[in-house]
Amino acid sequence: AMAEHRGEAVAVQRPVRKFLSGSASGMTSALLLQPFDVIKTKQQGDTSAIKHGARGVGAIEAVRGVIANDGVLGLWRGVSPSLVRVFFGVGLYFISLEQALTLAAGYAGEDAAHARRSHIAADGASKLTNSQYFGSGAVARVVAASAVLPLTVVKTRLEYGAGHALGKAGKKAAAAVAQADTAAAAAAAGVRRAPPPVAYTSIVHALRHIYATEGVRGLFSGWGVTVLRDAPYSGLYLLGYARLKQHIAASEWGGAVSPTLQHLIAGGTAALGATVVTHPFDVIRTRVQMVPTSTGSATHAFKLRNILSDEGALSLGRGFVPRIAKRATQTALVWTLYEEIVRRTRSA
Repeated sequence: AMAEHRGEAVAVQRPVRKFLSGSASGMTSALLLQPFDVIKTKQQGDTSAIKHGARGVGAIEAVRGVIANDGVLGLWRGVSPSLVRVFFGVGLYFISLEQALTLAAGYAGEDAAHARRSHIAADGASKLTNSQYFGSGAVARVVAASAVLPLTVVKTRLEYGAGHALGKAGKKAAAAVAQADTAAAAAAAGVRRAPPPVAYTSIVHALRHIYATEGVRGLFSGWGVTVLRDAPYSGLYLLGYARLKQHIAASEWGGAVSPTLQHLIAGGTAALGATVVTHPFDVIRTRVQMVPTSTGSATHAFKLRNILSDEGALSLGRGFVPRIAKRATQTALVWTLYEEIVRRTRSA
């Protein structure tokens, strides 16, 4: 009876440990790397007088603009919803991923306990196929991304508004006037322009305002394109991460590389490839989520065909440099910290 009770306790503790380990690693990387997201969103959201491949706002220019208006702390605009988002989102992702991998292992004829121990088959002993790795990563990410999508919308709008003081009516009004003038000029030139950002005073205020003015649709705006970005990204990442770790462990020099460095190499490389493939969807997601759905911009002006007609195909690569820097670094850090935390808590 005592052994049975201990087994039940472990079964309960395992998901909690996965959730907290994922959340801790995700929040650490989110706090450190938030400036990359702010700069990326500023670049992707820029629609000022851009026509058929003309140069948009560069990364250095975006950094200077944010610092000039908000100071250095402006580069951490949107960090609050980002931290809340990753606390729940990354934790939920790792719980969902374990369940998906365990289910896939069952179909592959593996023992569930072995699947949990090998996790993503660092020992090379897993029988999972490439499609099972891809599917497990994709499903887990769709579950997590859908659950925290309202926070993603808030985060995107705060990042888009970086350079405008949060909750300060004077700067807000001045920014709105300047934006309106630019929008009028862009409209006269035949270029669609995003409306000025809304100044939210807190996460709760943002969620309430979006719900009151746009309804549930506003809170979940961009769900489709978010899935198109996140499902293949996580599927490709998990597949690449697992196979690269197996390859490193089986190589002649694998024994000379510490597990932490193996995680960093595999994670950074896998994230790089997955980011390249999915980046255009991230640009579209930003355009859809950064403005209220009630303006019609999310359903008309920023559809893919309008981005292409107004700005050219090169616009789908906007914000690539800060995103690749952030994604490769963040994903490698998250998985390295996660696996280290899990290892330590398991041995404790």
